[in-house]
Amino acid sequence: MKAIKVCLVIFIGAVVINFLRGDATFHIAKTLPFANGPERIDLYDYAGVAALAIIAWGLYRLKRKAEDE
Repeated sequence: MKAIKVCLVIFIGAVVINFLRGDATFHIAKTLPFANGPERIDLYDYAGVAALAIIAWGLYRLKRKAEDE
């Protein structure tokens, strides 16, 4: 259960950061990592990739724990 809470906190934090960094008129696809174009790769893109990796890891752990029971 602790892994779920950590994954959710990190995911929600990444969503909020991605939302706040843009202005009010942006396309929703621009919140995905590396969707801003090759000339604008910054720290937020790498943080988005890390958040997606942590979510995948958390889901894998949940699936593995369900199979063990």
